[in-house]
Amino acid sequence: MVQKLIPVICVGAIALTERISQSKRTFGDDGIFTVLNALENADLLIIDDLGAEEDNKWTRAMVYQIIEKRNTGCELIRWIKSGKSKFKFDKD
Repeated sequence: MVQKLIPVICVGAIALTERISQSKRTFGDDGIFTVLNALENADLLIIDDLGAEEDNKWTRAMVYQIIEKRNTGCELIRWIKSGKSKFKFDKD
């Protein structure tokens, strides 16, 4: 996808929530909207270690908003590792 210049974002869940928080501190609400807009418009978004981020109301709201925006306009694919190296591939 990179060779075809298709927008791809791959980020860890912890780094993602830290980036949104840093953007809010630096640019206020506009910073949040800028990051969320980039995530919404990428053709492929990969979030690694979802669930490893700090569990509080704000991070849950940000992650929920990202997933909701992606789910309404994009195909949602989940790849979940559980147990002993068993993967579940789930596609809506």
